[in-house]
Amino acid sequence: MDDVRGLRWADLDAFGYFRVAIADLPGKAIQFEVGPPEGGLDPASDSALLRECFATLTPLTSVEPASYPESELPDLADLVSG
Repeated sequence: MDDVRGLRWADLDAFGYFRVAIADLPGKAIQFEVGPPEGGLDPASDSALLRECFATLTPLTSVEPASYPESELPDLADLVSG
């Protein structure tokens, strides 16, 4: 906690960032990272503020399923051959 400089509201970064570590052998890990180019980071984004040692909060709305459209879906074979 000594390294945290404070708490800030922040918009989500346009790209986002994630990191996954999977260990499938004892003592070994495979790491996969994806992130935005360093030059394009918005200084007000959550990613930028996290890099500057701020904790961030971003209010989010819930994701809910929407109603299906009234129209029928096309036949998959027609889309592939089409």
